[in-house]
Amino acid sequence: MQTNHNEAEIFSDYLVSGKIPVKTELKTQSEKKFCDLFHSCKKFINERKIESKNNDKWLIELLLVIKNRLGFIFYELEDEAIVYTVFEVLNSRGLEVNWLDKTKSVLMGIVYEKSVSNLSLKETISSLQNYWGKIYHVLGLKELNGDEILTYASTLMSPEDSIKAKLVNLQDSLDLFKSLSNSDVGNALKIARMILRVANNYKKLSSISEYQFFYSISQCRFLYISLMLNDILQDEDKQEILIHWEKVSFRIYGLMGNDSKKKLGDYIKLGREIYYNNIKNPFNQKVKIDDYNKFNGLSLKDKIIHRIQEIGKESAIEIAIDRLKEKNCYMNWDMELKYFFYKYEQYISDKKNASYNDNIWTSIFNSPSTKSIEHIVPQNDPRNLWADVIDRSQDNYELQINRIGNLLILPPNLNSRCSTKDFSGKKVIYKEALSHVVNDVIYDSYIPNGDAVEKTDWSMTQIEHRENKLINAALEIWS
Repeated sequence: MQTNHNEAEIFSDYLVSGKIPVKTELKTQSEKKFCDLFHSCKKFINERKIESKNNDKWLIELLLVIKNRLGFIFYELEDEAIVYTVFEVLNSRGLEVNWLDKTKSVLMGIVYEKSVSNLSLKETISSLQNYWGKIYHVLGLKELNGDEILTYASTLMSPEDSIKAKLVNLQDSLDLFKSLSNSDVGNALKIARMILRVANNYKKLSSISEYQFFYSISQCRFLYISLMLNDILQDEDKQEILIHWEKVSFRIYGLMGNDSKKKLGDYIKLGREIYYNNIKNPFNQKVKIDDYNKFNGLSLKDKIIHRIQEIGKESAIEIAIDRLKEKNCYMNWDMELKYFFYKYEQYISDKKNASYNDNIWTSIFNSPSTKSIEHIVPQNDPRNLWADVIDRSQDNYELQINRIGNLLILPPNLNSRCSTKDFSGKKVIYKEALSHVVNDVIYDSYIPNGDAVEKTDWSMTQIEHRENKLINAALEIWS
């Protein structure tokens, strides 16, 4: 329990009045932890009460323990600067402290120590406290990774030639912030402002439903935030760059299934170059002079796009689509599958010059995968309604039903209703989805807002045909 950034006075209000705020009143993790603490204490008391069968003797015993055996150490300090020195000493000897709080304490301590006048001290402290208040509110109730926000900030603030293509670790981040602030106390404000800017963009990325897959990969997050922090590029340039960030990242980590170590250094290196507006030429001047000169003539936006494409060169879409051919696209591929069909929805919409309902896809992204991923031929067939489609005695039965041609994304409330129904029963429910991706399964030669012929059955031929259709679409979408 800590109260050093509890602006809502939740703890003191509880001690005075016993009031516990409702969930809708909570704004930060600190406030939520206090409420959890209050409820935990109430639960403890209620459980003891039940165990004692309403005999109040145990309450007296508990009160005596609290009064006579529970001790508190209370420091009253007249000089506020000493608070941060004491805090730092306690950090090194007691329980592990949150790195954000540790960083705040260190910066505050340096400001108190280095400020040359009371006026400048008050102004700097006021600004620092304002920044940190905003940082804690940005983190809010959502469990954003405060440690990673610190490492991103320090990686971007490190001198251009001082580190390799990797993220700075937490201890080195704190050491860097100490060094910068000791050399110029004004840097403490720059550091807090950078942490706030990183936190704002970290939270922004976490709130974009269709980017859930990219948000799950650290270097994708870092490159996105670096791009958002660039002060030269226009918003429309950033959006164009993000299209290539999406395509390349999905090919590498989604379709190819590479782990997060793949291309880690390339992403970090490019992210730092984007932040510093210094995009390195990938060509050897002595070997490829024409390419070298051509790259130098590109705009900043086009240089970044070129470098992103270079990162994805080994994961060309022609290679990446092998992930879809007669493969299990269900197991351990849930976020990727949602994103795949979301882009396919956009693809059909563009091809047929029709609109699509983004709200439906937001609900899909925000729901558990088990509630939105539908097997057209169901995983279980207790009434043998699908026996003519797939022989469940075959060794490759599980592979066949998990092929992408047999998978579909539905709004959460529809998927459970489909269950193990036959194809005609499922089609009735599919029509409620109002989705191009789903209509593409229901109809032959689907035409939005036009006449279309319904499919009468679903077979292995249909699964294979749809798989090939999706692969051909992927070639266009992620090229």
